[in-house]
Amino acid sequence: MEDVFVYPAKLPPSVRGCTTKTPDGEYCIYVNQNHSHEMQRKTIRHEMRHIKAGHFESAQGLPVIEQHADAVS
Repeated sequence: MEDVFVYPAKLPPSVRGCTTKTPDGEYCIYVNQNHSHEMQRKTIRHEMRHIKAGHFESAQGLPVIEQHADAVS
């Protein structure tokens, strides 16, 4: 797996986090710095499922990708 970096970020309250992929193939997970540490851990696990499932190379729509990341344990 490529390198994964986690950063706290100032995000709107309704946004738990998001992930970007750099041109070098690294992943940057941004978690809402105003959420509890437990919520941040859940968000990181969710975002890691996206990375492991290859969602960044997927042509599926966002609702399908999010449903898959939520369903996988």
